[in-house]
Amino acid sequence: RERRNSRAHKILSQSRFKELLQHYTNHIQDPTQISGIDVPRDFYIEDFSKLIILEVVCFFTEPYDENEELKKSREEGFIPGAISIHPCYIESYHNTKKYYPHYDSSEDGNILPMPQLRHALKEIGINQESTVIVYGKGVVSTMISCRVIWALMSAGVEDVRLLNGGFGCWKSSLGEISSTPKVPVALEHFGGFNDQDNNLYDTPFGITTNDLKQLIKSENKFIYANTKDNIDTTNSNKMKNTNWLADIRSSGEFDGTFKDNYPFFDKSGHIPSAKVQYIGDWFDLALPESQLLKDLDDVKNQWTKLGLDTSGEQTLIFYCGTGWRSSISFFLAYLMGLDAKNYDDGFYGWTFAELPFCTSKDCFSKCSHCSLLK
Repeated sequence: RERRNSRAHKILSQSRFKELLQHYTNHIQDPTQISGIDVPRDFYIEDFSKLIILEVVCFFTEPYDENEELKKSREEGFIPGAISIHPCYIESYHNTKKYYPHYDSSEDGNILPMPQLRHALKEIGINQESTVIVYGKGVVSTMISCRVIWALMSAGVEDVRLLNGGFGCWKSSLGEISSTPKVPVALEHFGGFNDQDNNLYDTPFGITTNDLKQLIKSENKFIYANTKDNIDTTNSNKMKNTNWLADIRSSGEFDGTFKDNYPFFDKSGHIPSAKVQYIGDWFDLALPESQLLKDLDDVKNQWTKLGLDTSGEQTLIFYCGTGWRSSISFFLAYLMGLDAKNYDDGFYGWTFAELPFCTSKDCFSKCSHCSLLK
């Protein structure tokens, strides 16, 4: 048997998923089939009763119209057994008036604080012990699915996987289509966490603006994703001695020449750091037509050529404008076995906090723009 949390098996091909779906269908017909013994080793499922197929769908209708989004989604159809959510469900729950791009502050674009996020996940039948297979549908399906994958991991869901290529590839490969999504069954408990604690991140996959600021000012010290100024070397979530800040936006956003990527803020440039590294546009991470993630070795080689340390000896912190695009690079780095974090506030949150930013293409500790480092 493969280990349940093996990173190499967090991404499923379309053909493998079809086999898995058949096993899942058999379990629905006969709930006594809860063992994964007959499932191929590379996507072993320990308990089919805990399997959730989660569709993340967004067509970016403007202004956001829940009925129009649902209509378009139903016209496309669903993978059988899939529960369907909008990517902003993890940010604003049922408050659709706050769904992207209707952000009044950087907090509007962040995932919910952990207690609220876990409550929202319980409502759609997901808890810590669930095995969740995520696929995207609609515009930029890979980005929105990776965004939700990162949120699930941050909430503490132990086994989260991606259907590579999403619904588009499923439909192209003549996969079975259902006319309606599955109605979720709410769970009573999420498990394993103190939901009285309102820390934004109590798992090691995210970092706050305050922590990133402190990290940049003290780059040779340990810093933790779930504390403010306290440095405690006994914490299991400690980051490594050296950290790289990896920017996954367009080159114009990085150097300050392109300011019109978002309707809710118009600043451009990048976060000042002695170790900030531009690693290319997120479009370089997925094939544009199929939305399949690029080969991990190819991405790793690409990042290395651009100057990012991919040895595994350093913590990689990925950021974009609002934490959506950087979720793809986070998930790819995680699949590579690297120590990675997603900065959810992104450049929007950094500038919303009125922190200094740089518009120089070459940003070093002595850069005159980087006053934060002085």
